[in-house]
Amino acid sequence: MGSQATPAFWLSILRGVRLAGMRSRGILPDYEKAYLGGYGCFDSPSLRFVGLARDELSVDRFALAGAGLRRLVLNRPLSFARRGFLTLEYNLAGITEQNRNPSGARAVHGAALGFSLDTMVGPVRLAAGIGDAGKMRVYFPLGPSF
Repeated sequence: MGSQATPAFWLSILRGVRLAGMRSRGILPDYEKAYLGGYGCFDSPSLRFVGLARDELSVDRFALAGAGLRRLVLNRPLSFARRGFLTLEYNLAGITEQNRNPSGARAVHGAALGFSLDTMVGPVRLAAGIGDAGKMRVYFPLGPSF
């Protein structure tokens, strides 16, 4: 006889993983390269990579892995601010840039901590991220893709 219970703390945490990649042959023109960087949404042409500025990296080939946690900290469905989440995100990419280093790949890392708020007028997010160079970025996106 036995029992198993999940603490209430874990029930309010959402976990997510994302994978992306691109492979090309030869040197690509700028308009066909992949752009990495920023805290954009899925509808943005730049691939989300926290810790970097938007479109900071222009790459010919890449493999990206990201993981994130979101914890519900505010839940008032009938108020102006309906839901609020604390977010923690980490991403890692292996990239090659033909114009900078044609012989090999390099790894890039980024992490961010933020707060997402779902309001009646739309989502509001505030996050601080840090990348490989140790430079801190602050993101304040407004709009869709909550």
